[in-house]
Amino acid sequence: MKSKQKNLEKLIKIVLTIFIVVASFFVIKYLPLERVRAIIKSGGAFAPLIYILLFSILPIFFFPVPILALAGGLAFGVWKGSFYTIIGASINCILMYLIAKYIGKEQVDRYLDKHLSEDVKKRIASKETDIGFYLFVLRLTPIIPYNLINYMSGLLDIELKKYIIISILGIMPGTAVYLNMGDKAINYKSKEFVLSVVFMVVLVILANLLTKYLKKKGKL
Repeated sequence: MKSKQKNLEKLIKIVLTIFIVVASFFVIKYLPLERVRAIIKSGGAFAPLIYILLFSILPIFFFPVPILALAGGLAFGVWKGSFYTIIGASINCILMYLIAKYIGKEQVDRYLDKHLSEDVKKRIASKETDIGFYLFVLRLTPIIPYNLINYMSGLLDIELKKYIIISILGIMPGTAVYLNMGDKAINYKSKEFVLSVVFMVVLVILANLLTKYLKKKGKL
């Protein structure tokens, strides 16, 4: 009986993985920025709910989060867009964390347990408190895909509550920058839009400098 349950669970994990991979291909191919923006606008009074739903679901299928944030900026402006984005991102982080943990955590733990020495395992365990800090730094870096960090986090030994808090704090700067860019993108020749692009570049540079500094200090 237990053997059948294990086989069924393994089959479900395989089917779920294949579904995410196949769906990701179609989502990325057939949902450009203008299409996403049109879907949000078509919602009328329910546009915020549609945007939150899109932000909750689409990143699961590796949809580029910056495009969603740009669409949010175009549709709602910086402040409302940021509020809706944080809600959608919180829901999405929970979903992707749980999916990754369900599909891959057991296999990864088994692999590490088999291939790592006891000494290495103890060292990893002793750095558990640093995982949150490392995750926060990754979140600050716009060039590292949001989706990848979400799935990776589900495989780490970090509590869901701690993960969500760190994730929200970490994505706030990038979210504000992308939403500001989307808000100003309607008039892309304006000084405001150029300034928003400058903010984006500055964020990337500062995040990279911070990462290099922390690596040099041995904190990453």
